[in-house]
Amino acid sequence: MNAEKGIFAVSTVLYEDMGFDVYLYSENEQHTGFCYDVIRRATWVEPADAGRGRAYEEIVDSLQYRGIRNIVALGFSYGGGAVHNLLDRLERRFRGELEPFGENPLGVDNRFRDSFVVYVDAIVHGSPAESLRRPPPSYSLLLNIYQTQDIFIRGAEIPGPRIHNLDAKDPHLQWGQNIRHSQIDDNPAVHRRIFDELIRPSVPR
Repeated sequence: MNAEKGIFAVSTVLYEDMGFDVYLYSENEQHTGFCYDVIRRATWVEPADAGRGRAYEEIVDSLQYRGIRNIVALGFSYGGGAVHNLLDRLERRFRGELEPFGENPLGVDNRFRDSFVVYVDAIVHGSPAESLRRPPPSYSLLLNIYQTQDIFIRGAEIPGPRIHNLDAKDPHLQWGQNIRHSQIDDNPAVHRRIFDELIRPSVPR
């Protein structure tokens, strides 16, 4: 991890210049919920553990004890998939589906009201290189920035309401024509777009 690049650089601005309470985590600190069999080339889901980890516990603690109600969740590559799994786990906990696994449901008073979500070239967490093509179960706005220049590792358009899809190959975007997966999260134009969306009145603060 490099705190001066990518999503970490964005998070620094959110904390120092925009007043957000920021927590930084690697996708490796979160359970994927995925298993992959190299020999059979088969992938399957184990949802009992998907989304668990330090980021999840931090948000649960904030909802229960600190009165936090608005969440901004950003993730690049596997981090985008990790964000999806985290928010999915929160939603299942609100519905009481995780009680058999030792987690009490969060009360109605603890439910977050809004979440602004950013996917940057999002990949399904734990998959070989599967593009993430679905939004989290609950969100107020999803900004999905992705490139299709790379053949194997790239994001994808996501259908649905309140989703802003931004394909880097859009001819109106001069910065994105040749950008690749390893470059997109460091691009200043991507950072500016995230900041621009965050200051819109419709985005929770």
